[in-house]
Amino acid sequence: MGVTVALLLAGCGSGGGEETGEARNELRVAMAVMPKGPSLDPMLTTYGNPEMANLYDGLTAIDADGRIVPGLATEWKSVDPTTWRFTLRKGVRFHNGEEFTADDVVYSFERMKDPANESTQVTQMAYLAGVKKVDDYTVDLITAQPYAPLPAAVRVQLRIVPKDYIEKVGNAAFAKAPVGTGPYKFVEWVQDQRIVHAANENYWAGAPKIKKITYLSAPEASTRTSMLLAGEADLIEAVLDTDVKRIESASGKQIVRADTAYINYIGINALKPPFDDVWVRQAMNYAVDVETIINSVLGGNGTLLPISNSTNHAGFDPELKPYPYDPDRAKALLAEVGLGANIPPQVIEVGQGRQPYNAEVAQAVAGYLTEVGIPTTVKVMESAAQFERYVGGKADSLAYNGMTSFALDSDAIFTLMFTDGSRGSQYFDTSKTSDLALKGQGAADPAKRAEIYRELQQIIREEAPHIFLFQTIDVYAASDRLVWDGPVATREMPFATAYFK
Repeated sequence: MGVTVALLLAGCGSGGGEETGEARNELRVAMAVMPKGPSLDPMLTTYGNPEMANLYDGLTAIDADGRIVPGLATEWKSVDPTTWRFTLRKGVRFHNGEEFTADDVVYSFERMKDPANESTQVTQMAYLAGVKKVDDYTVDLITAQPYAPLPAAVRVQLRIVPKDYIEKVGNAAFAKAPVGTGPYKFVEWVQDQRIVHAANENYWAGAPKIKKITYLSAPEASTRTSMLLAGEADLIEAVLDTDVKRIESASGKQIVRADTAYINYIGINALKPPFDDVWVRQAMNYAVDVETIINSVLGGNGTLLPISNSTNHAGFDPELKPYPYDPDRAKALLAEVGLGANIPPQVIEVGQGRQPYNAEVAQAVAGYLTEVGIPTTVKVMESAAQFERYVGGKADSLAYNGMTSFALDSDAIFTLMFTDGSRGSQYFDTSKTSDLALKGQGAADPAKRAEIYRELQQIIREEAPHIFLFQTIDVYAASDRLVWDGPVATREMPFATAYFK
């Protein structure tokens, strides 16, 4: 479920051009959105920021093939249906020299759960009832009910921060100068320009070979491509399909496609007329030719989905079929509920920058909806502002959104979108889905869990709370002298083992 790519990236000096002799020690990454989330404090972002993925460790980690492997914990086991015991790694130190112990694990959890801290991770951590110190190098993670994907889920949701340091300097100061145990240390953050990391020479898994990483803010896709071709960046993300041939024809450059677990959809406010009628929502799904959007807008870099869940997530039902493109059926359903051409104009809110094609996809969807009698336009917003409106329950009727599970498990999607009191419940009546989502979360037997999730996903498809779109295939471009395992399916970009040839 992960992605393994071997990249040979060309190193370029800070003044551009090829270097000779000793390999350069800085990797420059041009980012569409930098940072991905609103903060470098892990309790204040739900994103797998590449900047954060290299600053912090979790109790577990993910390898290039998508497997859960030891991180700050060397082993773990289920000691009873609601308790997981983790044995912690000894000899680990935070970037400021403090020793990592069980106290930091307990503190990292309690800090997120404290309402005064307004953590955005609270909803996603609802399954975890408590963290108990057994001794300095052993902790118990206690769940409210049996929770099968816990070792994978805590990988990102419980990134470990230093108790003593934060209690000394406070949350605000920590967010400006974050400290973790990861392979890279924070150096500086110049707003809207760059974030700089330096290698953690004392990293428990071995010092990184690349000694400096500079993440560069480059919101425009054309700018990122120009930076790569001019030798001002070594790696760029979110490459437009229109730039692929130009990059492939350039000397020493390559395109890398990486399958992800990231799903894209148009959220529908199903609590607001006329979208509170299931036939209207189904009509909207029949109205949109998603396959054509994938091919014409994404250059084929996407996988059609039957619901808002990734094929890379454990629990996904492969037997579920996507809605076919059937505009006549869409029009018939709208006529059946008595709407016809009487639907007032609608707006799709979309954030620009997080992915290179969001606005174009939204425009295409708007066109298809308009054709069947739902006049629709697009409102392009700054990405973070649009996301905050959506998760805050302030989006109007339609909102472009995307998400993934850092555990590569369906639970994160279902509990976040289809349980009572969740983010999704702000726009959709979850009375038919909430109990099933929670039962699936607690089912220890894999076969029983699959059965529950199969029923749940059939209901989600039938209820159509979203216009179901696609799963992303990300396109990166790079020069050709650095060896890197590539991004993982959750879109994080670990650089701990990368090096220049």
